[in-house]
Amino acid sequence: HITESATMETYKEHGIDEIQFVATLDERTCPDCGYWDGQHYPTKEAITGVNYPPVHPNCRCTTVAYLEPDEFSDESYRIAREGGTGEWYKVPESMTYMEWKETVGK
Repeated sequence: HITESATMETYKEHGIDEIQFVATLDERTCPDCGYWDGQHYPTKEAITGVNYPPVHPNCRCTTVAYLEPDEFSDESYRIAREGGTGEWYKVPESMTYMEWKETVGK
């Protein structure tokens, strides 16, 4: 809670008007956090415990300043964890938790 509160203060100090929710891509991520992953919204609409971390006790989610998709390079990625082996691997940065969950469920 302290880290996310400090992050929000930093957003405000630097004039960040829009943020994006980032959930961990692994099997331990809860459905609520999975729902919010990848969604972006005005900083002033962030509500801790609802759409801003921590959403629940032991929440591992965070937020980042939102950038328009055309600002990402083709090489941008995020990390996901394979459930059976625990190995980390790269997925496209634009992939949300729900999209990731759909691909690992197949």
